[in-house]
Amino acid sequence: MEVTISMRVTVPIADAHAHASPSGLGAFRISEKFSKHGGWFIALVSLPPQHYGLPQTLEGAVKAIELHVRQCDEARKAGIKVACIAGVHPAFIDHLIKRSRGDTSNVVSFVRENIMRILAMMIDEGKLQGIGEFGRPHYKSIPESFAANDALLLAALEIVRDHGGVLHLHLEQGGQITVESVETMVNLLGVQNTRSVILHHSSTGMALHACEKGLSTTVVGRGEVLAQAKRLGALCVEAESDYIDDPKRPGVVMYPWEIAKAVSQLLSTDIGFLEFIHKVMIDNISKVYGVEPP
Repeated sequence: MEVTISMRVTVPIADAHAHASPSGLGAFRISEKFSKHGGWFIALVSLPPQHYGLPQTLEGAVKAIELHVRQCDEARKAGIKVACIAGVHPAFIDHLIKRSRGDTSNVVSFVRENIMRILAMMIDEGKLQGIGEFGRPHYKSIPESFAANDALLLAALEIVRDHGGVLHLHLEQGGQITVESVETMVNLLGVQNTRSVILHHSSTGMALHACEKGLSTTVVGRGEVLAQAKRLGALCVEAESDYIDDPKRPGVVMYPWEIAKAVSQLLSTDIGFLEFIHKVMIDNISKVYGVEPP
């Protein structure tokens, strides 16, 4: 059921970044349970190929994208609105670069000429509503990996500029300098719809900087995180579960329906959060994805 504040006020719940895998609960079961807890929208983001039992190769990455699109179709059968997002995770690029033995350009060229072309075509065909995750590793790695991922981040921004859709970015938690680096790239490439560029899994401090620069951002949908975002004035945020649907790690990072529980608890302690929660769960989602709750 939706989060109920009174007999007349309910808040539909959105999860702005989650994953699904046939190896876990799968998209239909996740979305069905989320719907029962008031979920109306979920942004489903593809996983690296090994999460689907596919080889950790560039060809495996292509198959992972195709499998993910089918998972998005399954999620829609549960009756909620779905933004299907697919890409090549920076950690996977990091893995390929380390295995390439210095042949970094071959990895980047293949992704640009093949995977990026497929992603752009899928946006044009309506199979995808955006791309991601692209970005940079959030851990120490070799310099070639960061250079390769930055090159692909720029290519991802070109797709959003030329084909539409949103871009989910996986980045280091570098605060203001991380946000400014993204802003510089966005301006350099002439991306007009800056709200379509989403800094995923941000700290609340970094989220505030993103909002100030006209970008979008997601924070983990826990009550204390949402409360802090409100206190800081990070009004552009969306809530995410970042659920990875891995049976070996159940509930990591959190289940989508736990967002509803967190919101319910937050509003039960302070009804003053209602306007902010409405913005996070409905207004910001509608503005970025062009969808409205039923």
